[in-house]
Amino acid sequence: MSTNLISSGTTAREKVNLRTPDVMAAVQQQVESHYRSDIVEKVRRAGGIISVGDTTVRLAKQFGFCYGVERAIDLAYAARAVFLLSEKSFTTRRSIIRSPR
Repeated sequence: MSTNLISSGTTAREKVNLRTPDVMAAVQQQVESHYRSDIVEKVRRAGGIISVGDTTVRLAKQFGFCYGVERAIDLAYAARAVFLLSEKSFTTRRSIIRSPR
């Protein structure tokens, strides 16, 4: 996946590097707040199994996003941050995550 996105609203194709340390650091907290869960952390602390009433939740040992999906999400958040600061809009040409699973 290219880390250069094309901004819309410009006459020329303007390439923007999103993977600068300052941009990635700025969006990391926002990404984590959207993709981390207090409930998941509670289940992890309980050994991966928690019951409430008649309901039992078992957390898989391996779960979550692969590196490629995490990277795509990080880049989408970074693009949003960069283009909002410059008051430009952006679109993606295709789905940022191509896996059917």
